[in-house]
Amino acid sequence: MLFLAVTMGFLTENIREGYQERQRVNEFMCKISHDLRADLVGITRLKQQRLKRNIQCDSLIILLSNKPATGDRSKTYYYGRYATRRIHFRPQNATLQQLKNTGDLRLVENSKVLDSINHYEQMLKYNDENVQVEEKELSDIGYLTARIFDANVFQYMMKDNKGMPPGNPPLMSYDKLLLNELSTKLHYWKRTSLSVLESFDEMIRGAESLLKLITENYHCKKSHK
Repeated sequence: MLFLAVTMGFLTENIREGYQERQRVNEFMCKISHDLRADLVGITRLKQQRLKRNIQCDSLIILLSNKPATGDRSKTYYYGRYATRRIHFRPQNATLQQLKNTGDLRLVENSKVLDSINHYEQMLKYNDENVQVEEKELSDIGYLTARIFDANVFQYMMKDNKGMPPGNPPLMSYDKLLLNELSTKLHYWKRTSLSVLESFDEMIRGAESLLKLITENYHCKKSHK
């Protein structure tokens, strides 16, 4: 009888711990699903902004290459200021990192969910690498724009968000080699941006796939949707 009582107590404790672990994993997954929905909204918004910025980048290259001294310099300033905006994706991955750091990831028994989590995390790492590449390219572009554009005009544009400056203001330099160098760096940066857009599409597919698996395998309250 004593052996039976000890055995039953042991089994009951295991069942209780197993239930608590499943509940904890379920809570983590519901929070991750909430983060994924936020990521999907953010990526979709940034994708549209980046597509628009890429067009502005092309326009700036054309303006810099096609008689900038006599062309529409107001547009040149407009694209020079806004075509180089940073449009980086910053994921909502705090819950995923917590799941890993606490060691609770080992409690996730569904192999498809684990594989999907690992795949999405790899895409986030690739996104971080893209951010670092773009930051380097934007720094190089910023150095050149400081030699070509008048900072006072940029200041005017930013005041009350005026946008395109009036009066066709002159550039600080019309040196062909300098303008060509800027155009070339913009071209390379545009290529990086196209790669980023491709990674955005892959992240969207990865987030949607993981979200579907979580929905199918875990029970989340409406507050996490």
